[in-house]
Amino acid sequence: MKTNVLSAHPRGWEGPAALVGGLLWLVSYGADLAFGLQTGHEPTDASASGLAALSATTFSLGLACLGFTMVRLGARLRAHSPWAGTAGLLLGAVVLASGIISAIALSGLLGSLRNLKVAVVPGVLSYFGGTTLLGATGLRAPAASHRTAACLLAAGFLTPVLVAATTLPLPPGLPSYVVANLPFALAGATWLAIGTSLRRDPAGLLSLPSPG
Repeated sequence: MKTNVLSAHPRGWEGPAALVGGLLWLVSYGADLAFGLQTGHEPTDASASGLAALSATTFSLGLACLGFTMVRLGARLRAHSPWAGTAGLLLGAVVLASGIISAIALSGLLGSLRNLKVAVVPGVLSYFGGTTLLGATGLRAPAASHRTAACLLAAGFLTPVLVAATTLPLPPGLPSYVVANLPFALAGATWLAIGTSLRRDPAGLLSLPSPG
């Protein structure tokens, strides 16, 4: 049977990783909302409270899960576009490493680096670029699910646009903690759809090998 280039191999983990990553970003946003209801503002210091630590840690772990998914999808798309697939794979590796390092730093194992933010920044930027690239490449791949590719493109390209929009003046009565990390919550919801598609996508137009 022909399989979709973006669909998960039966023994692959990109689908579950996408689902877990998206769910973790939603948990992170939920922790932000709970923190905001208590304090009136979004968390800016992971050591401020348990909710702040939960928000930062789940975001970092989610980033690592999505980085793993990006690595796997990049490996798949190399069969269609070697340079784009490789670039997406490498950017995914940066995202994966960034999420892991940030989670370790937030755990306190690195001592004074507990609130290290510099580890997250390259990961988030690589996430924006890598997911956008993978989505755009998938749209051009005849064997890829265009619906899945469009979701990838949206999760990558629209998220930084929405992040920029959160810096604009807010309507009266709308708390900043509601919108501060809303773009990543929306991206998390999109990744749930992507993960579901990776697990259940119907046969595509061309059979291609799976990585690993």
